Amino acid sequence: MATPEKHWNLFARELEDILVAHQCTIGQLEERAGVHREKVRRLKQSLLMPKSFPVLNTDEMEAVSEKLHLSYTEILRLRAAILATSIERVLMDRISPHDALAAAEQMLPRIIRAMQEQINSITGMGAIRREDTIASDYDENDLALASAIEAIDKGTIALHLSYSVSSHSERIERAREARQHFEVAQAELDEVDDDIHMLASWKYCHNEAENRLVEANERLEDLGE
Repeated sequence: MATPEKHWNLFARELEDILVAHQCTIGQLEERAGVHREKVRRLKQSLLMPKSFPVLNTDEMEAVSEKLHLSYTEILRLRAAILATSIERVLMDRISPHDALAAAEQMLPRIIRAMQEQINSITGMGAIRREDTIASDYDENDLALASAIEAIDKGTIALHLSYSVSSHSERIERAREARQHFEVAQAELDEVDDDIHMLASWKYCHNEAENRLVEANERLEDLGE
């Protein structure tokens, strides 16, 4: 069992720390920045449970940045945290959760430095801009949607990476990966029982998969695909 002190999702942890400086909490993101309550719930939940990695999508990231007036350094930290969280996700399937988290924690400062150097040397500071009660365990609805939720999380991280990696070919690869995950999520959501379709969580997931799929296709077009 996880302990709350671990704060497993590295991205959510960094987000939480940054929000404190703006007199805000993750639980207030719906009111302060328009982040959907389902995403807020899952971000809070991912701090308490390993192997759950929701991150803000590009629209949510921009809304939080604008509404809370995040600094350039804070935005950079969140971007770097997405990369570190993608590493954490991969390691979780190969080593113990504790070791995976520790490794991602060690990588985060290095990623921040590398991103800072890349931005300063290539594109400048402006490039970084684009882009309530919590249950202690999954309920039945989470379990029914688990596969689709995981696909959405993977797709969201891959879509972020399509903006962050330096190689054009890798950007295309990450955008294709994102599109594939969102297509899988849509298929999974269509296959659940009809009564699940009536749930607010299903509607949120369906809209998220649909909207991110549009974004992934637009990203591929921008990349010449």
